Amino acid sequence: MPGENPPHDPNRPGHVAGIGRLLIYEAGFLTGAANGVANDPWQAGGHCLAAIVLAAAAVEAQVGEWVALPANRDKYKDDAPRWRAQSGRTHEVIKAIIRKEGGGDVGSMPWYGRMRCLFALRSHLLHYFPEPRLVGTFPERLEDCIRQGHLVPAGDDAMDWTSRLLTPSVASQAASIAHEAIDGFAAAVGVDGAV
Repeated sequence: MPGENPPHDPNRPGHVAGIGRLLIYEAGFLTGAANGVANDPWQAGGHCLAAIVLAAAAVEAQVGEWVALPANRDKYKDDAPRWRAQSGRTHEVIKAIIRKEGGGDVGSMPWYGRMRCLFALRSHLLHYFPEPRLVGTFPERLEDCIRQGHLVPAGDDAMDWTSRLLTPSVASQAASIAHEAIDGFAAAVGVDGAV
């Protein structure tokens, strides 16, 4: 009968889509939760950190879903092993895909620079960068993002950089950047709407 689900066939490949959008939704939910516990900086900071990580993961998931589409799997089968080896370089994968799809130069796409800043923020928060940091200053890559207006920190120069970036306002920016990057990527590769 039309409309019925076919029986499950474990040997038939499937495709999962929507993980990127789900992660952005969760990032927004955590941003709201951080606002709800603003009087507890430790708990609010944890929610914000998770929201930023999920926002960056959303972009990575969306690109992965696009490459996994049947038509793209074949087109990028020679590139995929190299991309897997470049873990943590999603911006380079995106650049290569856009070039191959004839979508133009990423340097002219405002969302691309903001997305790179989202990845830089995530990396600085999650990975150990052993460098002395005076209160009121930011790591160099993040300083550039702030100077360009891609990230707008909270607080003032009397605070350390993590206290200024692990805030609901920055977590909200991260989700917005991820949403913009997913839409920008889709437009650059000629896809109407989400994957």
